Amino acid sequence: MKKQFSFFCLALLSLLVLPFSANADSYTVGYGDVLRITVYDHPDLETKVNVNDTGHILMPLLGPVAVKGKTIGEISDLLAAKLADGYIVAPQINVFIEAYGSKCYVTGEVMKPDAYVISDDTTVIKAITLAGGFNGKAAKGGVTIIRKAGEKEIIMKDVPLDTFVQKNDVVVVLESFF
Repeated sequence: MKKQFSFFCLALLSLLVLPFSANADSYTVGYGDVLRITVYDHPDLETKVNVNDTGHILMPLLGPVAVKGKTIGEISDLLAAKLADGYIVAPQINVFIEAYGSKCYVTGEVMKPDAYVISDDTTVIKAITLAGGFNGKAAKGGVTIIRKAGEKEIIMKDVPLDTFVQKNDVVVVLESFF
């Protein structure tokens, strides 16, 4: 009982301290994300782009632009600065996330199994917290990650809760037998 209370306090504390990944203000763009970019009064520059595996987008007039690890606000400022350098006077840029490419899947003995948006610093415990935490039947030490590596599937059993989760990982919380 004391162990469960300690874990509950830790999970509650992490909710208060950790930023929410799905918040667009703090979400950092990564591979597979789809962005819609508009430039005020320049409909010919409106574009919908995928972030490629090198972390770049292809922007009209500018060519490849590195966006991986940047927030939407940082991307907007970067594009405005580049377009202001000889192309458009005082450009106003809006960047929207059309689709998140960086997701993991949390299943098993959690409160809300589902797909969740992650960032580069998402750990197993953060992913489980996004899924509402462990349910009453969860084996808190029994977490498995299923990860695709090319054509292979890697199964990592009994992973520590501070292990980083990668895009398309499946985090499985096993059932406790006691």
